Amino acid sequence: MCLKMQLPFTNTSRPVRLGVVLAPMDNPLGQEINQYVCRIVRRLSGKEGGGKVDEPLARLNRLLAGGR
Repeated sequence: MCLKMQLPFTNTSRPVRLGVVLAPMDNPLGQEINQYVCRIVRRLSGKEGGGKVDEPLARLNRLLAGGR
């Protein structure tokens, strides 16, 4: 999976790309990360939450940093 996004705190107009590999089974943390990535994508596309990604993005960042 590849996540591409524009970071608000950078001075560049180029988006950042993040490659993520998730184990397909028996990986609760991977499943939770996948759920938050999907939630962010749905919100950015306007299909959920009015485009507000602050909460799921903060939660995803905590998961990626290891701070459940």
